Amino acid sequence: MFSMTRLPRELWRPSRRRRNSLHATPAGAGATGYRLIVGPLPNSAAATGLCAHFVAARAPLSRGQIRGRADCAAMIVDAAARRHTDWMKLFLPNARATNWLLVIGFCSIGYALYMRYLAVEQSTVGLACQTGLNTWLCFTRQITIVLFTYSVFGWIAVIVAALNLLRPSLVLFGLALAAAGCGVVLYNVGLSSLAVGLLVLSLARRAPEPG
Repeated sequence: MFSMTRLPRELWRPSRRRRNSLHATPAGAGATGYRLIVGPLPNSAAATGLCAHFVAARAPLSRGQIRGRADCAAMIVDAAARRHTDWMKLFLPNARATNWLLVIGFCSIGYALYMRYLAVEQSTVGLACQTGLNTWLCFTRQITIVLFTYSVFGWIAVIVAALNLLRPSLVLFGLALAAAGCGVVLYNVGLSSLAVGLLVLSLARRAPEPG
């Protein structure tokens, strides 16, 4: 007899008092309640053969997921309860990754503020650079002006954030966050705001499977 049952708060196990019956016991923490109940089985050989059948069939069950002893009259096979939980796991950075993302965000916004108010909008620096002053500040100021004039910060943020929404990744999230932080300060507010919205939506996406 094979049956798939949904037991939200109970986990069925072979009864120790009666070998041919099943009784309900409280499920462990985090159990989803999905179990494949197999039994009653005539003898221990049948239980062992059924266990070997699941392993040989390459079902999504490992030896550790097969519950119950072979000498029980009934046996319970864990039907991917943990896999169901992993499938529903959202893309949420852990504490260490969140700290790195905060560092990236604050650094990008800080450098953008420095370039905007101390280089781009600073009249003395602008006049000195226009007279032909060859310094690193003038070079980065010119590059920054070209980038925000063509909305490069905003478009990069939107494209990377869209890719991150399709397949969430910490690397893509960090790149989009840095570009959006620069774009918000350096006159690409519209596209950068859209990118931030896509990043927020990506937090509701399912986390990609490892490998």
